Amino acid sequence: MHSITRLFAGALVAILLAPVARADEGLYLRFGGGLGYIDEDVFSDIDFDLGYTGSAAIGYNWFFPENVADFRMELEAVYHNTEPNSLGTFPLDGRAELYGGMVNAYFDFRTIWVAVPYVGGGIGWVQVNYEDDGSGGAFATFDDDDTVFAYQAMAGFTKYLNDHLAVGVEYRYFEADRLSFRNSIGIESRPLYSHHSAMVNFILGF
Repeated sequence: MHSITRLFAGALVAILLAPVARADEGLYLRFGGGLGYIDEDVFSDIDFDLGYTGSAAIGYNWFFPENVADFRMELEAVYHNTEPNSLGTFPLDGRAELYGGMVNAYFDFRTIWVAVPYVGGGIGWVQVNYEDDGSGGAFATFDDDDTVFAYQAMAGFTKYLNDHLAVGVEYRYFEADRLSFRNSIGIESRPLYSHHSAMVNFILGF
């Protein structure tokens, strides 16, 4: 958590100190990366290490001068990688990976700030791969995957450095439908996948 806080705070300060600019309406590419973690209380009581997340998207900006907010939509590819640490007092070794495609929508609010605050949300489908070696006191191992519906909510700030380049910081909450995993002896587990992340985004407009 401290690493996520430092990443978010440092990027936010850099954004707010940058010169003021505004992007043009039209197509853009966005690339993002950051740190994230999985809630242990919804993923079978497993404690996870701090992991990383990546994102790439293509989108379109619409500007509405008469409104308090502008609008954009994008198609996004998202990736999470997080390693299980322990189950109770027992250590675990393995990984949880997520690959997915999302459709996102955002509202960018018009303010007097040098950075543009926004909120957004998205829906899509993801594949979660999970494996562990059973060292957490269990007599069976996991190595399975499932594809499910997912949704996410985002909030952050974007700073337009010029008409074609922007940088931003973002908090993101991500949740997938209940998964279906079977261990090496066929017993099913139905964990939820709940993920928090802090990201830095780079946006290239056309």
